[in-house]
Amino acid sequence: MEKMEDKRIMVKAAISILLMACVLQGRSVIFDSLFNVLEVSAQEPEYISDIKEEELVEVSLNPDECRHAKYRFVPQETDTYVFYSVSDSDTSAYLYNSSDTIINSDTVQSGRVGNFSLQAELIAGNTYYIGVQFAESSSKTGTFLFGVKRTLKMDNFTQSSSFPGNVNGIVESIDDTNRRVRFRFQPEKSGYYSIYSKDYCQELGICDKDCICQEQGECKCLNELRIDGYIQGENEELKLFCYSESGKNCGFIVYTYFQAGQTYYFEISAIDEVTRGNFILCIGQGLNNIVMDKVEVEEKVEGYLEDCTQDRFYQIQPKTTDTYHFQSQNGKWLYLTIYNSQMKQIAKTEELKDDFDVKVKLEQGQVYYLKVSTQDTMTVNYQFQVAIVKEPVIEDEPDNKPNNSNGGTQSKPSTGSTNKRKAISSLKVSAVGSKEYTGKKIKPSIVMKDGKITLKKGRDYILSYGNNVKIGTAKITITGIGKYSGKRTASFKIIPKKTKIKKAQKKGKKLSLKWNKVKGVSGYEIKYSNSSKFKKAKTKRVKGCKVTLKLKNKKKWYVKIRAYKTVGKSKVYGKYCKVKKC
Repeated sequence: MEKMEDKRIMVKAAISILLMACVLQGRSVIFDSLFNVLEVSAQEPEYISDIKEEELVEVSLNPDECRHAKYRFVPQETDTYVFYSVSDSDTSAYLYNSSDTIINSDTVQSGRVGNFSLQAELIAGNTYYIGVQFAESSSKTGTFLFGVKRTLKMDNFTQSSSFPGNVNGIVESIDDTNRRVRFRFQPEKSGYYSIYSKDYCQELGICDKDCICQEQGECKCLNELRIDGYIQGENEELKLFCYSESGKNCGFIVYTYFQAGQTYYFEISAIDEVTRGNFILCIGQGLNNIVMDKVEVEEKVEGYLEDCTQDRFYQIQPKTTDTYHFQSQNGKWLYLTIYNSQMKQIAKTEELKDDFDVKVKLEQGQVYYLKVSTQDTMTVNYQFQVAIVKEPVIEDEPDNKPNNSNGGTQSKPSTGSTNKRKAISSLKVSAVGSKEYTGKKIKPSIVMKDGKITLKKGRDYILSYGNNVKIGTAKITITGIGKYSGKRTASFKIIPKKTKIKKAQKKGKKLSLKWNKVKGVSGYEIKYSNSSKFKKAKTKRVKGCKVTLKLKNKKKWYVKIRAYKTVGKSKVYGKYCKVKKC
């Protein structure tokens, strides 16, 4: 408080000097300086709280009183640290150095479920400030948890357990002294393994399925867990391999392919970072006897996938033998894989598209497992339902030319029958949007209508593809079946993937840029302008992934980059990356 009072005295003294200068010199520029001093003073918070490594604090915000909170952090060692939030709402953060200059920020919620996760390399003994707030700071009132920890490294696993194969069940605890459980897994044989947790109380017979001890406030269970799996990347850094979070009240489940001899690193923690308790860690093959969320017919299932490293598992046990229709909504690059009780894959999404649409025959009383996954690198929210469907029966067309008694043919007069097949070339196909290059065959779906009737693949037409791997123009051949005959074609563009700007540093009239490399492209096109709408923008093409631009002025500049591939005499462009302001 003494430092704050000294600062106020200094500000008052500066204002007095400026006012006297205004009277003596009468210059308007002095008034501008005065208003700048007043503005900075008004924006500066009344107090700053300290936060320490591995500490979790509660932030309480109210837009009428305080829209953001600011914390001071002094690292004890030079290392890479991550500042993160734990909340059901979207949050954001800004990291400042001791000069109050922003050195990093997370405003797009790159953490889980809208939480921020801001990573930066910090120097021991230096002072840093972290500003935290709700993404909707002008209207959101509430609280969330916020903490700081070091990034995970191989050294963190020196004292951890190591498992070569199956683990029937090991009791693990998360308490105030051990907030994370870390272990290594090195399979002796390649194959699919499941890593999962069991309920501590039920497994040891402490309470029944309704968890009576929880009602008595003595529950030792910990079911709200998450697990992160890593493999060794470049420079001995750990790279995220897979990720899982518990279901409604179930433990985590990881089921994926593991390579023999490869070391995998896992870290388990409580979802809300403050809950303590016990769980049982298991490693096996298959998903039998694992508790997971169950799906019923006509039930709406909602969930999310953080990115392509996470899968969601569900269980279904049909009450009748029939064909079941699994269909999702509001997803993005979603996949569905269905396994039987022996973990044999019986159905999966065949095409790359936003939502999955799978039909499969299931047997009464049998247990099946559903795996929902995505190729997206950002959070994907989804909904899906399962319904019993009865496929329509399409009768064969009557033969209008039956054999006569002499073995010849006799034409039958036309009666205006509605069973006559319609030429599929007479129907319109909705435009197929461009698809990003993947290195694999891309097979988009189409939408074709006959009046108000939407045709159905497999019943009304079949698809075949050409030139659908490389960047350029791909071809779709549509062949009519059932009530439709003939062929027609459609096309779509395969474009380069979107890049991302890694560095944008402006010094005077020079702007240094670096961005991620995109596979299979000829070069990159850079657009930059003083206007956020890129009016009178300048364009530059380069082959590599870095460049230094010469600018005309020292004003703010906006820049965006896209990759391109030269195909024949023309260029095929990808989408622009996110605009960077410098």
